[in-house]
Amino acid sequence: MMLSRLTLFSERCHPLPAIPHRPQLAGGLLAATIYVFLGSGHAFDLGPYGKFSWGGVVVAEVVYTCLLCYVVLSVATVKDMSHSQDIFGLAIGFAVVAGGWC
Repeated sequence: MMLSRLTLFSERCHPLPAIPHRPQLAGGLLAATIYVFLGSGHAFDLGPYGKFSWGGVVVAEVVYTCLLCYVVLSVATVKDMSHSQDIFGLAIGFAVVAGGWC
């Protein structure tokens, strides 16, 4: 959702991609409900473990979200796509890998 809001502020794209927040939230809630139902009412604990804390998790999530939004807005919303069209997937993929590495 953050990426679609930033796309509006970048003035590079039409505002239409920023609209579908409600279906995205509804789909997430439906998926969580189905997961709990299939697990007989039990789900795994979601949270940091070991030496990690919620503060570290929040910092990592904010940094990764900013990195991903920056990369997507930098490569996928340019007006002149003649010179860098082939590297969109590579750049976004490296950003996803970097977020998973944290």
